[in-house]
Amino acid sequence: MTLNAVILDTREPESITKLTFDVPTSTQALPCGDAWLSTDTGIVIVERKTASDLLGSIMDGRLFDQASRMTKASPWSYVVITEIPIVRSGYVWTSGRITKWRWASMMGALLTVQEMGVGVMFLYAPTQYKAALVRLANRNRDEVRPPPKRKGVMQSPGELILSSLPGISEVRARALLDHCGSAAWALMYLCGDRGGEVPGIGPATREGARRALGLEDELMLSVIMKGGERCLNHQG
Repeated sequence: MTLNAVILDTREPESITKLTFDVPTSTQALPCGDAWLSTDTGIVIVERKTASDLLGSIMDGRLFDQASRMTKASPWSYVVITEIPIVRSGYVWTSGRITKWRWASMMGALLTVQEMGVGVMFLYAPTQYKAALVRLANRNRDEVRPPPKRKGVMQSPGELILSSLPGISEVRARALLDHCGSAAWALMYLCGDRGGEVPGIGPATREGARRALGLEDELMLSVIMKGGERCLNHQG
């Protein structure tokens, strides 16, 4: 994508508002975020955070309010943390001192922000902020269509019925349907008259299906035609 213009928030420090880009750049009070980047696919919004500001904004809930307002203004919203916090014994250090924040707690808050639809980016130094803005603006935002590693196939209603019985896997359910033609005939095969053999379906599987269906020893399932005539096999 192409960066067309940059708007920086007037409340940012002078080291940020004085940044120059190879496109028209201006400053104004922004409704959310610290930088708005105009691209040929829409507006990219960036909220800049130092490590200490990040922790403070998590503590008072400001970060989540900012994330909410950013995603309402643009689907392309990011929080850029301009330094990688130091971690010792699981706690975050900022400005040369230890805080009460655990690394896991900070990352949990950032996961929440990402789940709200805001990307998170760490920089290894504040001087990389300008370059980060350009990279975010120029990212390719076309649809991503990764090929699946395995092809997903939805179970048929008959497979769902049969595979709910103990000992009937999806493979066995398909084998039963291939042999019997329908779930009704497959249930009759399991709990009534047999007709041929289905691989993997033995006495224990049949007994498990009968118990699941509440059939006593003297009972069996049958398919009955209209008029009361009993069908003997799945070919009718």
